[in-house]
Amino acid sequence: MRVARLELSGIGPFEDAVFEVPEPPAGSSGELVFFEGPNGCGKTTIAQAIALAACPGVLVDAPGSDVRLPTIAWRRRFRNIEKHALITLDVDGRTKAVQAGASSISVQGSPYQMYFGDGDRVQRNFPPERSGVPSCVAYAFRGHQPTPVIDSPGPRELDVKHIRRRDLFFGEDPAAQFFGQLLVNLDYDRARTYAFIPRATGEEREKLEASQRSLDAAIHRFEVALSRVLDRRVEIRFELGRITPRFLFDDQEIPLDMLGEGLRSTLSWLADLLVRLELTPWERKDLSPFDQEFWLILDEVEVNLHPAMQARLFPTLRKLFPNARIYATVHSPFAVAAAGEGTVFSIRPRKDRLVAGPQTVIKLEPGQSLAWVVKEVFGIEQRFLDEETERKLEEHERAVNTLAAGHPIDWPSFLALRRWLMDLNEQVATLVAMREVEVQDAIDAKIEQVEDAAP
Repeated sequence: MRVARLELSGIGPFEDAVFEVPEPPAGSSGELVFFEGPNGCGKTTIAQAIALAACPGVLVDAPGSDVRLPTIAWRRRFRNIEKHALITLDVDGRTKAVQAGASSISVQGSPYQMYFGDGDRVQRNFPPERSGVPSCVAYAFRGHQPTPVIDSPGPRELDVKHIRRRDLFFGEDPAAQFFGQLLVNLDYDRARTYAFIPRATGEEREKLEASQRSLDAAIHRFEVALSRVLDRRVEIRFELGRITPRFLFDDQEIPLDMLGEGLRSTLSWLADLLVRLELTPWERKDLSPFDQEFWLILDEVEVNLHPAMQARLFPTLRKLFPNARIYATVHSPFAVAAAGEGTVFSIRPRKDRLVAGPQTVIKLEPGQSLAWVVKEVFGIEQRFLDEETERKLEEHERAVNTLAAGHPIDWPSFLALRRWLMDLNEQVATLVAMREVEVQDAIDAKIEQVEDAAP
């Protein structure tokens, strides 16, 4: 399922605003949609509206109630509550109706709606949850999350019901508090499996060996995800006589709360996501949690990152979670320019600061430069670098495009040019790193080969 159309009216700065989301490229199972605009234009409201529609039961005053009213925080966003503030989310596929100031979800042309007037009157015409209409698996995060908890009293059963799908824009029930506990449980189960395998035979031994591989893979998935997104070599170690796992960043043990703000914030929401992915009861048992289809809703998670990490973030997420539909609000042109394929909505309020009508949509394609994104997407007319540096960057970009197309390049000349650019200043080094995202593995391998051959 994917978001095909979003309408917002009477909520925050939105007055009959319409977002038509283009179809992703043919054959693509994942998707990346950005929402960009000035402060106060409603980006966070958009992210929360999608999360509210995707996750029944979130942001509510009474989760156990049949009538699910929005929280006070959400009701405060409704400017015209007497006229029924409206969220309409059209999805390509099927989903169930959910709550909002007023919520209308069009399912293959059949609207399911729930309207809330002053909070006392409720009108609805959608089928109850037991109707069999499937829900969308969605996870929503903001950039600032509590530091993950890795301390544990030892292996114990997790209350999976407590780690329910929640919208985390308000910091409710962060699953990252169970990060260390889940890892300890996985390692405990792995150790028990190793112990039982030598004594088992036949079918029982095969099941234990399959379980061992699954547990090994789960812990490895955590290491891979953290390493790629944080751009550090992350290793999770379990030692005899120590219950709490050790986290090594480039072979150095660093307490999580001592990480820089950008790394810590990214680790926090990513750890929360990893816990939920592992504990979600997926219907497709043949796929790993990373390969499942789900919605990932992110609200300015790149805000505390260095531009080089901003450039790596979304390409890395796309590779880690190839079937995820990512809906992200952003401020960073580096993040947008490095994304490759995707969609960007540029939100531009009127003079009265309201947002109305069809919103401008731009389709991203591989090879679009940072300068193009800054000008065409963010609407900024500005020259950043001197002519010589611009010329060398263009030369570097041509070589990267040649390499990405699978053609040979002059490696000595390329590496010399790259070294000159990287040593120039931090801004230029960021541009170089951003452009190399697609071919990073090939470049890293060549650099390592050259270093090994050096005397």
